[in-house]
Amino acid sequence: MRLHLSAILILAMGAAPAQIPVRGPTLGYFYSGELRAVSGVPGSAFLGAPLELASRPASMMVSPRQDYALALTDKGAEMSLILLRAGGAEMHPIPAIRAGVDRVAISPKGSAAVLMAASRRTIYVLQGLPDRVAVNELSIETPDSVSALAISDDGQCVILAAAKDAKGSIWILRTSDGRVSVYPMDTIDDATFFRDSREAAMVSASANRVFIIHDVPGAATVETLAGESDGVVSPSAVATSQDGRRVFVLNRGAKNVLLLPLDGRPAESLAYDCDAGQFNRLSDNDVFLLSGGNCEMPGGLDAGSPHPRLFSITSRGMGSK
Repeated sequence: MRLHLSAILILAMGAAPAQIPVRGPTLGYFYSGELRAVSGVPGSAFLGAPLELASRPASMMVSPRQDYALALTDKGAEMSLILLRAGGAEMHPIPAIRAGVDRVAISPKGSAAVLMAASRRTIYVLQGLPDRVAVNELSIETPDSVSALAISDDGQCVILAAAKDAKGSIWILRTSDGRVSVYPMDTIDDATFFRDSREAAMVSASANRVFIIHDVPGAATVETLAGESDGVVSPSAVATSQDGRRVFVLNRGAKNVLLLPLDGRPAESLAYDCDAGQFNRLSDNDVFLLSGGNCEMPGGLDAGSPHPRLFSITSRGMGSK
């Protein structure tokens, strides 16, 4: 195992900010080939014009706090940090990260991120995002096929879900010393930590289950939160509420979104026809964009209101499902 630590101070300098053509309230940002602002409010939200960047990324992930994005150039040759500021977007390369990154995950509140370069058996852990970034490079024997990746807000715990020959496992990495623990598990399709916590939620489409992992870097005990009898059918993605009291599941097989309370109350189901594949948090009030589906435009979930609902996101505004 190799450990390498370097600190990068991101300064307000370098490339000139690209102007963001945004008017009125902004829920956040969404990337699908181009980076766009999601303007308006739940029930009347729309995608704005594409932002102009110094170079066009091949892929991008926006922070849950909507204050930055991590972008990869073609073939993962360069990783850049895009600072999303009022009136502009600044693109800064992160030179400590070498070519080959093929998977990225950002922590629930955006303070940490994990980057995986599978071909080089390398994990990069980023802390201090977005203004002062410390990069920790770890060389470890990662699994051959990773189906999910997640990191805690303190950057101390990483979950890698592996799948091979219809069998699954979870690899738990303690980033402070590089220790890795491997546990047999159902094949996991998505995972995320709870905010400011070392507990995590996971979903398995093959098992039709939602799991909670307690004390991830320690005993790593697994509890089943919900299964088929609770309406879980081929789940594809999972997210957690800001207060840590609910788990949200994209239920592809049942064409709905499940809202699962952790206090034993019944689950709530919201019908959703699109075959969405992931949650993209838009605000601190449990508002999400649902992407990766077969619909022309992404949908939205307002899980923070007293009466949770799905809403449309259009190119010109308006719409509530």
